[in-house]
Amino acid sequence: MDNSSSMTSTYQSELQAEVTIANTEADRAREQHIAAQAEVATAEERFQNANRALHTAEEALNLARREVESARRPLSGLAGRHRKTQLVKSSAEAKAEFALERLQLYNRGHDALRENGPGHLPGELVIQIFSCRSVNRPDNAMCMSHINRRWRNLALSTPSLWTTLDSYYGPTAAHVFATRAGLLPLSVVMMYGSGLPFYRRTFDEFRAFVAAATFYGHRWTKLCLNIGLEATYNVFDCLTSALRASTDSWSPKLRMHSISLSVISNPADLEADRNCFFEYWPFRSQEVFLSGLSQVPRECMCPELERLEHLNGANSTKRPFDLATILQAPNLHTLVLDLGVNFFPILASRRTHSLHTLRITDVAIDLLPVLNYVRMPALRRVDLVLTGTYTDIFDVLKGLMRNAMGAPIEELRIRRTMVYQNSEADIQGDSEEDQSEKEMREGLPVLTLLSLENVQLPNDALLELVGPIWTPRLETLRLCMEEHITAAGLLELARGIQIRCLDVICCPHPSLNDSEDEDWRDIIELVPQVVWLNDDDSEDGDSGDESDPETDSDIDAVVDQDELAFLNLDK
Repeated sequence: MDNSSSMTSTYQSELQAEVTIANTEADRAREQHIAAQAEVATAEERFQNANRALHTAEEALNLARREVESARRPLSGLAGRHRKTQLVKSSAEAKAEFALERLQLYNRGHDALRENGPGHLPGELVIQIFSCRSVNRPDNAMCMSHINRRWRNLALSTPSLWTTLDSYYGPTAAHVFATRAGLLPLSVVMMYGSGLPFYRRTFDEFRAFVAAATFYGHRWTKLCLNIGLEATYNVFDCLTSALRASTDSWSPKLRMHSISLSVISNPADLEADRNCFFEYWPFRSQEVFLSGLSQVPRECMCPELERLEHLNGANSTKRPFDLATILQAPNLHTLVLDLGVNFFPILASRRTHSLHTLRITDVAIDLLPVLNYVRMPALRRVDLVLTGTYTDIFDVLKGLMRNAMGAPIEELRIRRTMVYQNSEADIQGDSEEDQSEKEMREGLPVLTLLSLENVQLPNDALLELVGPIWTPRLETLRLCMEEHITAAGLLELARGIQIRCLDVICCPHPSLNDSEDEDWRDIIELVPQVVWLNDDDSEDGDSGDESDPETDSDIDAVVDQDELAFLNLDK
């Protein structure tokens, strides 16, 4: 019994020990579970933080991708600009190299001149340089005679350098120049008047020069007068009196080759009488150039007159211009008129047999009476600068054909100066003619050159004026700023007559600016010489400010008036 109870208590103790151990292990497991739960919570928190960081990174990545795309878009444009910049840079470098070469050549000439000096230049070359430097002006001879002793001797031994007498240098210089010129003909330049810039001489000084210059009046061949309007009467009175006193055998008219008269007025003198000196006109000249006069002196219309130019008539007066006076010249070959005023009415038909060159700047409708009543059978060259609508210009063309009546007009140039808005009335005009007009119009049978600028003729009007019937010998056709002329119209015209030269300048019609146009290709194949020019501003606008600002129209250097005269570009 005792053994069984002791065994039971021992077993119970073992069980209690096992229970204690189990409880201890359970507590340990529970602690481990709690620790594991804490680790899981920490891991979940880290996972959430990682998710949030991943989301933030994805947003940053998307934003970076969008920025990359936005930065990639202008990359192609920047590449194109870079290429164009490289082209501009290459062009600038080429120009710089060319300028450097020109500078080296220029310096080489200066070095040679510096080594040899101007005194070593051949005398013929020195004289040629001063003779070709603009017209023969007095300062040419004076400059040459004050370089060195050798050049002075050359100048003094060359009479042709001293043939111009200028009132600017006074009477003493006039005697010196006339003496050094030997027996050569003289050119005289006279200036007087308050309206002349850079000329401040009293009338007594001017009278003294006139007395000195008229002493050699028998040698005058050219006379240039620049006079203020208020002084015209006194100047011509002084000139006439001096010419009378210079010789015992006074000739009523002094014969010379050329006379140029320019009357310069102030705004306050516009209403003054510009013809008050006509009775003092003491010249008989082959060429007369007038500027600023309201009329042409009747005394100019002598048998010797061959060329007459009358400019700035519109600025002189609003009085009508008397064309009948000009028509009295029997041997007038060239007539140039810049008027802008009405003509006195010509009521009777007149004829000028010798006129072969006519240049007029005027209002178109004012020119029609001249074409209707004045016959010019020898006319060969016509240059008209007209103001008016297309209808007015077209009427002038028809009037010119009626006037010609088979006249040998070889060159015809017409330019319209008025900027006129395109309208149906201006384009269509009134081209109807009665049968009598059609019978009168015989065309221009020997016309070889026709130039139209801003006349705005449509195709049908051009074909009506130019064709195998009206202009069978036309060789050169020049069109400038003609908006309504098309390639189809020109092709029809070229097939009708044998045009050898076609100039198309700044004509905006698309068919004339498309190299793929079939009619334009046919024109190029049919006409031996085709010249096409377009304004630089009409290029495609895609280039914008990125294009090279320099064009072929830009001049390379500034050229002064002396260089223009030397190159004969100022005429």
